Amino acid sequence: MTEDAQQPPKQSVLAMIFGGIGALIGVVVGRYAGFALVIPAAFGLMVGWILSMTVPATSKPVVPASAIQAGHGLWMLLGMVLLSMFGLNLIECAAMIGGAIWLAYSPSVIIVALLICYQAVGIVINGMAFAEATRNTDIHKALMVHLFLRLAAVVTMLYGLIESRNLIYAKSQPVELDMDGNEPM
Repeated sequence: MTEDAQQPPKQSVLAMIFGGIGALIGVVVGRYAGFALVIPAAFGLMVGWILSMTVPATSKPVVPASAIQAGHGLWMLLGMVLLSMFGLNLIECAAMIGGAIWLAYSPSVIIVALLICYQAVGIVINGMAFAEATRNTDIHKALMVHLFLRLAAVVTMLYGLIESRNLIYAKSQPVELDMDGNEPM
């Protein structure tokens, strides 16, 4: 194997632009929401780290999307446990965490479409509640985090699915060898 084959693929300019925009939005949301963003971020980082070591190579591009959704679901589950308020939100946590696992280990258009539909409904519900909540209250900040996480999940799912498909396509293409039977540099 050549040294070039061991190098990770370079990020596209579009990926770097979207990454920068996402980071900027994350900083703005973090400044406003404060600690409400720390817990799902910590859960997301933990899940992302575990997934990055356990998913197949072709699933690596969807790890951020899976980590965001699982972190969001775990944050909601923690809130239910701390408040002893179990209800229909438990179904939402299970859907988010289960969907994140399904997405991580078997990315497909089907799971992405299902999760995007689910997140769209959540964006509408959370958006309506956010619009009615009093500014600078804990509920307003938490709803902003919910909206941010849902939007981030949709964007990273779409990007991850495209990149995952590109990896699968690239691996299916025949490799041209030089006259000595080696891959050209």
